[in-house]
Amino acid sequence: MDVCLEEKERRTSRMMEIAVDRIDYSRTMLREIDGQTIADLKESIKAHGVLQPIVVFLNEKDRYEVVCGNHRLCAARGVGLKTIPIIIRQLGSPQDALILALNENIQRFEMNPLREGELYVSLLENHSLELLCQKIGKSRGYVEGRINIFKNLHPDLKNQIGKLLTLTNAVSLARLPKSKQLDVYNKIVENLNVHPDSGLGRVGGCNAPSPYCTCEKCGAKHLKGVSVEDERKPLLSKMH
Repeated sequence: MDVCLEEKERRTSRMMEIAVDRIDYSRTMLREIDGQTIADLKESIKAHGVLQPIVVFLNEKDRYEVVCGNHRLCAARGVGLKTIPIIIRQLGSPQDALILALNENIQRFEMNPLREGELYVSLLENHSLELLCQKIGKSRGYVEGRINIFKNLHPDLKNQIGKLLTLTNAVSLARLPKSKQLDVYNKIVENLNVHPDSGLGRVGGCNAPSPYCTCEKCGAKHLKGVSVEDERKPLLSKMH
């Protein structure tokens, strides 16, 4: 986050404790509510109370809305707490709240890259790519890569991210026409001698043959079946 922006947010934030029934959950859930996390938080809250305030903002309905802390709020209600500590952020719009929530979740959790890409697409309706990257503290390539797999990756391959398909290779495959993506993916899996449904290994795994080859012209490594020219195409060129 930009240092000046961070300092401004600190100056416009204040902490207090308010009734849980005055707070609404976030309208944009960045992560699915996880039952085990809620159960663990309930036990922690019973033993120690709410150790970290949730972050909220005052929305257009004059209700406090969660920016960061949906799980903590749910757990607090579940154990019967009447009040919860909060930090109120003075935010200009729901999109400002979304960007703040993105920062929190990217730093603390491994977000679903497809969900991340979807959120970046929505934010680009009112932000330039450069401004968005600045606000979330990520590079242009990071943001473009997640947008590209959300918009361009074949639906069958989206289900393989984190299994046989690494995120890095998913970004590379998403640069190809969808009609070619499955063929390239299947060739990679064949090279690994691993059946896609076996659950063994993943593309680019530590104990598997490398899915990359080296270009004879420039010496650069690229995904087998994806040309250097394809990998160097601007990611956003197909999105408009």
